[in-house]
Amino acid sequence: MEVKYFDSVTNNEKVVDMTPEDAKKYEDRLKHNRIFAEAFGNALRKFAEHPERIDNFESYLSHHFDVWYKRYANGMENMVYEFEHFAEIE
Repeated sequence: MEVKYFDSVTNNEKVVDMTPEDAKKYEDRLKHNRIFAEAFGNALRKFAEHPERIDNFESYLSHHFDVWYKRYANGMENMVYEFEHFAEIE
């Protein structure tokens, strides 16, 4: 089965042969990425609307960055959740 994908390194669309199982995994991964990319973008937009919240996040990280990184920056779900959380804090 031929699958088209965009190669961000070469900025070209490529076509590769994949088994149907691998093609499904690839499509599932893309869907997963799109969901979290949108959520991350929304959190950044919220930060842009409220720059003072960035200061709050920065202050928090200045005391806990090492722990925060190990706990929350180890996966898309955790990182997006944290950005959403801090973008909402008033």
